[in-house]
Amino acid sequence: MALVVEPIWYPLPGEDPSSEEWKADRVRGILASAFEANGLGVDMLKVEFPGYVDTAEGRERAAAACAELEAGIDVPWVILSAGVGYEDFKTQVEISCRAGASGYLAGRSLWRDAVSTHDPAERERAIAAVRGRFDELNAITRTHGCAYSPAQPLDDVLKALPPEWYSTWHREH
Repeated sequence: MALVVEPIWYPLPGEDPSSEEWKADRVRGILASAFEANGLGVDMLKVEFPGYVDTAEGRERAAAACAELEAGIDVPWVILSAGVGYEDFKTQVEISCRAGASGYLAGRSLWRDAVSTHDPAERERAIAAVRGRFDELNAITRTHGCAYSPAQPLDDVLKALPPEWYSTWHREH
């Protein structure tokens, strides 16, 4: 079972998350916490996107931060959505994957509309939109992302499995 670690950056009381200083500290904190977690024996990092995509300059700085993240760790990494709007998240996924991310593990940015309505017709439309979002994000990930682990030839995998592995893989009840 893979150990996935998700360091999260929160504003402290009195901090202004809309200030440029806080935003810069947040990016540095995301990188520093990823570097720290990387040394603790994790199998994969699930990180907040280290930057902002609301301007061209912001996207450039975020791409540089993603490249720094990739260079500073030796485990696969994915980004989380942190509830940003879908279009921004799609941009974040592409920037991250181009820098070396293996993809995304996301919640609110994908599912929010589907679970926030009780109207059956609206929910159906939202579910269809979620399917389209997965298709888009998966296409980006397949085009630009790094594999979570290197592909192994089937013969090597079969040799590594103990005899009758299938009879003992589950827990006893």
